[in-house]
Amino acid sequence: MIRVARQFFNDARRRKLILENPFDGISANRGPDGEREYFVTREEIKKLLEVLLNNEWRLVVALVRFAALRCPSEVLALRWSDINWAT
Repeated sequence: MIRVARQFFNDARRRKLILENPFDGISANRGPDGEREYFVTREEIKKLLEVLLNNEWRLVVALVRFAALRCPSEVLALRWSDINWAT
């Protein structure tokens, strides 16, 4: 996010809307830490689904893991009208 903010303010400085970029000199992470990456298996998701409190939480986990929806933004934006019941 810092890189995006720096880019935004650099553009504002080039357009002479501001005198200096407040994000100059602040270091930004170069990307994800590969050591922290972990693939969640189907078996692990199945175990999780079995212990969740209700079907609503099971649906959220299933949509995130198997439909690749982002949580909470895309999951909470869904409506019944989004479903194509004919197909």
